[in-house]
Amino acid sequence: MKKHLLIACLGLLLLIAPAVLADFCAKCADMGFTADIGKCTKCGEEKTTSGSHKLCPNCSQKIGQCEHCAATLPKAPPASQPATEPTE
Repeated sequence: MKKHLLIACLGLLLLIAPAVLADFCAKCADMGFTADIGKCTKCGEEKTTSGSHKLCPNCSQKIGQCEHCAATLPKAPPASQPATEPTE
């Protein structure tokens, strides 16, 4: 029973992983997409996570554009610096 539950959970994870890892603009983030595979317009070799996307996840992250519409994505804020104690 536990083995079947584990397999089901892993299968679900594989289905949602591309959507979780994808980079989308605010306009495209809530849209639903087909589950077919397309060809990236940037690299031409990588596979997109939907036939309706313009970019593969790798190119989307490298150039900072939405996978679906190729709109420029906002830059992530820099990681906060750890607090340091003043030295005397």
